Amino acid sequence: MSGLGIRVPDLIFQIIAFILLVWVLNRYAFKPILKVLDERATKVSESLEAAERARAEVAQAEQRSLAELQTARVQAQEIVARAREQSEQTIAQSRAAAREEAEKVKAQFETQMHADQARARDELRHEVADLAILAASRVVRRSLDPEQHRQLIEETLREAVDGQQGRAAD
Repeated sequence: MSGLGIRVPDLIFQIIAFILLVWVLNRYAFKPILKVLDERATKVSESLEAAERARAEVAQAEQRSLAELQTARVQAQEIVARAREQSEQTIAQSRAAAREEAEKVKAQFETQMHADQARARDELRHEVADLAILAASRVVRRSLDPEQHRQLIEETLREAVDGQQGRAAD
């Protein structure tokens, strides 16, 4: 090998120095560098997983919020429909109650009107009977000529009107 210009002790020294250099670099340089690179790769991988989880959570939250929004819309529509139905029922009940009350008032009015008419007829009958009795008693007491007959009727009517006004005042 000396023909090639290689000296064995230098070669052995260089091999030992190279092995020693590789061992020192491996122990003090490559391992920490590889450790930092591995840690960085782990962090990047964890960050990517966290981002994917966050994306999945956002998508789930969005789905939940859409579902809740749809549920809220349905509930709102149901509430509006129930309120509309209740208001229609209340209006119908109010109308029915008003009709019933109007019918009661009408029936009471008609009953009162019939009673008043009957009372007025009875009073009129009594007054006519009183007038007839009064006129007959006067006719019987004296015999009348046409002038006296007219005066007797006017006098009787005046007394009846005065008596009726006196009763009305009581």
